[in-house]
Order: sequence, then C-alpha cells, then structure tokens
Amino acid sequence: MPTPTDSLTPLVNSPRAIDHKVTSVPNRHETGAIPLASRTSGRNGAIGRDGNLPNDEQLRALTGLRGVAALAVVIFHFTYGIFGAATDIGWQLIPRRGYLAVDLFFILSGFVLAHVYGEEFALRLDRRRFGQFLWARFARVYPVHLVTLLMLLRLYGEGTAYSGNAFILNLLLLQGPWLNYGSWNDPSWSISLEWHAYILFPLLCVFIWRRGIVAATFLAVACWLALCAMGLAQNWGVQPVSHGAWALARSLPEFAIGILVYRLYRSGWLARVWGSDWSFAIIALVLMALSPFWPTDLAIITVLPVLLLAVASNHGRVQLVLNTRPIAALGQISYSLYMVHLICLDTLLGILGFQPQPAGVGLVAAAAMFLVALVAALVMATLVSRCIEYPARSFLRGLWRRPAATSRAPISLQ
Repeated sequence: MPTPTDSLTPLVNSPRAIDHKVTSVPNRHETGAIPLASRTSGRNGAIGRDGNLPNDEQLRALTGLRGVAALAVVIFHFTYGIFGAATDIGWQLIPRRGYLAVDLFFILSGFVLAHVYGEEFALRLDRRRFGQFLWARFARVYPVHLVTLLMLLRLYGEGTAYSGNAFILNLLLLQGPWLNYGSWNDPSWSISLEWHAYILFPLLCVFIWRRGIVAATFLAVACWLALCAMGLAQNWGVQPVSHGAWALARSLPEFAIGILVYRLYRSGWLARVWGSDWSFAIIALVLMALSPFWPTDLAIITVLPVLLLAVASNHGRVQLVLNTRPIAALGQISYSLYMVHLICLDTLLGILGFQPQPAGVGLVAAAAMFLVALVAALVMATLVSRCIEYPARSFLRGLWRRPAATSRAPISLQ
C-alpha cells in the first residue's frame, strides 16, 4: 500500500525506502469515494444473499480499516527509519510487520472492486465498460502518483534509482514488475502492481461469478500455492518482494483472494459467526501472536482475508470503532498518506541534518522526531488529499461519465 524527501541520499537507497521490506503499501493502498450499490439486504444490513448487495453503511467500516492499515505502514517505516540504528526497540514491536498491511491493501482492493463492479462485469463485459473501469481507476490513483514523482525531480540523475529510464517506467506505472529495484517514489511499486491487477479484474469477475464452488475453490488453492511459491523463493518472507515477477506473484493472488472473499461474504456463510466482535478479537489476537516471530509472513497473510471478512460482516463494536470520525478521516486520506509519508520523514531528517537511522540520536530525541514526522505526514496527506487527490479524481471522472442507468451512489470506501 510512498516516498520522496530532502535527504541527501537517494530515498530508495535508504533502509526505510525498501518500503515493504524488513531486515513492507495502498493501494492500496487507496481511499476516497467509490460508487457503491444503494440496495440493502440482510438482517441489520450485514450480509446480503446472492442477488442482493449489502448496504453501504455496513461496508463503510472498510474505509477505517484502510486507514489503520496505512498507519501501520507509516509506523513501520518511521520506526525503522528513526529508531532502527539508535536503539534496540525498533524490531521488538508488533508494528515491525507493518509492511504486511500492503498485502491487506491488495486483498481489500479486490474485495471492494468486486462489490462495485463484480456483477456488472460478470453479466456483460465489453470494451466500453472495461475502458470506463480503467479510466475510473486511473483517476483514482494517478494524480497523487504523478505529484509525488514531480516532487522528486530535483533528484534526477542521482544514480539508477532516479534515472530517466526509471522515471518513464514510473510514469507508465510499470516499475513494479518491470524494474528489479526501487526507484523514485518507491512505495508506488504497489500502485504499479495494482494497475496490472485492474487489467485482469474483469476477466476474474467473469470466471468467479460464472463458475461454481469447485472452480472458486480451485482458484483459491491456486492463489495460495502461488503465494507459497513466492515465499519459498524468498526464504518464506514477503518483505523483499516489491519488484520483478515475484512481485506479481505476491499481488495478483491476493487481489484475486479479495474477490473470492467478497463472494464468500455475499453468500452469507456463517454470517453470525463472522459478524461477532469475539471473532474479530480472536483473529486480531492470532495476528499479534504471529507478529513477533519469523518466518510467519505467509501465516499472517493467510489470516488477513479472514480479518477482512470479519470486519465486513461485523455489526457490533468493531464497526462502530472503525466508523468513528478520527479513524474514518484517517481512511479518507490513507492513499495520500501512504504516498507522501516517506517524503515527510526524509524532509525532516534533511532539515535536522540526520541521515536515515540516525545512530547518534538518543531515545528521547528519536521519539520526538517520530512524533513530529507523524504529524507532518498527516498534515501533508490531508492537504494532498483535499487539494489534489479528490479534486483531480472528480475532474478526470467527469470527462467520462458512467451511463445514468448503471450509476451508483458514491461512498467513501476506496
């Protein structure tokens, strides 16, 4: 599910720029308004049987979940970048696995897009609908991506990470699979991979909606095996996997799993169980128990779809907490936060004259730097979100309106 800054060392060469690598989002992470169906069904609006979409209010909690995931990535990078070499606490915290929030972004994106477009593509897939979908996704992710690239133009020529070739690939959202190193705004690798997933999304919808349970089960197993193959090739960790073919083996199966989780959610299977606060609490405890140990990346990723199902199904305290104003607001700016937070960190380190992982900084000074950087990132993300992300998206979408017959009321899920 971000990057540039004022540091003298190119950002992608600094430890925190490894983005989602430990030793690693948003689409995902993504935030903002997305058209969702206004139809409601199911008791308490929680779960809708096939043919009826769950109500918007029920799924609004996913915006808060995205915000929490984006914050987890920020805390991971800031902890690593500020405390890493100054103290021994950086890797003793549960947030050390914050890079796995990017995997949640991939799964969440598949889930939400399946809710918005799944049935539409399953019933009819043509070039115009496909073009409208890609344009909507372009309007969603590209403006902030472009702005962060322009912020880094001052670093042009400082090594291969800031080369002209890498810049062109970044402009075309090809840097994730087609470069084998981090470049420019490195966290945008996940946006590049999501763009590839968007291209395959309509075909996945056709397959998943039109096939039966056996085909869906086969796809789920195939996705999990692909993740296992990727983990095996990377010493059972996903943290270094952000570029090249293995990056696609990380993102595409997770995106497909998100679609499958949505289909399971729509079926109403064990709805009361998943909707319980206790179910969420148990899943959260499992994730926290796995986090301090290595290698458990694949185990954690296996639990993430269950976490998403529990949040989407919940109609209790979990939904109330995720819909509180501060967390919902965090979800609204989560994409911008993901894309700019490392810019803020490197800028702060540059102003104060520190290099990444400032070994000479004491614990108190490092903690103060952490808080200042976090506040700066939140403020910058809010400005970018309000001044660039949402206005640019509305303008671009206005250039290609969806037909009134298929339009849906907007809600802020993605």
